[in-house]
Amino acid sequence: MSYYQALKKIIKGKIKQKESLAHHTTLRIGGPAAAWVEPKDLEDLKAVVKFAYDKKISLFCIGAGSNLLVGDKGIDGIIVKLNSPFFKTVEKINKNHIVASGGAHLKDLISFAHGNYLTGCEFLIGIPGSIGGALAMNAGINIYYKRRRRKHYISDIVKEVTVMDFRGRIRTLKNKNISFGYRASSLSHFIVISAKFLLHQATKIDIRREEKRYLNARKSTSNLRYPNAGCVFRNPELNSAFKLRDYSFSAGWFIDQCDLKGKRINDAAISNKHANYIVNRGKAKAKDVLSLIQLVQCTVKNRFNIDLVSEIKIIC
Repeated sequence: MSYYQALKKIIKGKIKQKESLAHHTTLRIGGPAAAWVEPKDLEDLKAVVKFAYDKKISLFCIGAGSNLLVGDKGIDGIIVKLNSPFFKTVEKINKNHIVASGGAHLKDLISFAHGNYLTGCEFLIGIPGSIGGALAMNAGINIYYKRRRRKHYISDIVKEVTVMDFRGRIRTLKNKNISFGYRASSLSHFIVISAKFLLHQATKIDIRREEKRYLNARKSTSNLRYPNAGCVFRNPELNSAFKLRDYSFSAGWFIDQCDLKGKRINDAAISNKHANYIVNRGKAKAKDVLSLIQLVQCTVKNRFNIDLVSEIKIIC
């Protein structure tokens, strides 16, 4: 009996065999998953996690697939997506706190906060991710505003996160017990069940002003014409020589200086609008994107002696 068939006997939620992951990533790239599971509730999720652990089967939990590159051959394992209503709730628990489930979209958190006169999460606007994925990657924004560079991360507003480990055990972690870094966190070792956020009361006029500011910042750099996975590389940590010259250098700046905008490998291309975006212009394969990533890393290394590190999660 295949583990797909075994899972059908213990899972109440949806389960599919050989589900194309290209349908579930914003890059629209990826081969099939041996088993695709959408647990109905917490009991369902625990059952599939424990099954994978006991059988030593690879298990991956994905959110909106907005920061993900899946190999062309797919995944010989179980893909879990928290897509049922149970994992998509957003609710206000007191004056300034909102609890959102791991499968809820960031736009749902923003909209709910707006409707309840709460501010503090507007910087997440325009990020096409889920709560769980955003926390795992410590999603945020880095922009200039009133002549100052302002950085905002989801770790700034989260108070605690309830998680499940890959043995099916559940616990709640306080912010201080979570390691948050630049585009990374220790939550990537767990499945995020829910998170509590601390926001602040404001008028709808003030909230709309903040939403517009961050949305304009996103639109000025994002490429929405073709499927993409957002920024491909983390901004590098620069040495003192670069810092003395210009403190605003980013991964995109280095790629642009290497004249790589528009560079294509088959249907994978470096965006003409933002050099840190790789877009799918039609029928790009994962191998094409990986080749572009390697080309960028080698070119920037040779010219600037800087190692660009991939920000997107690669599952091949």
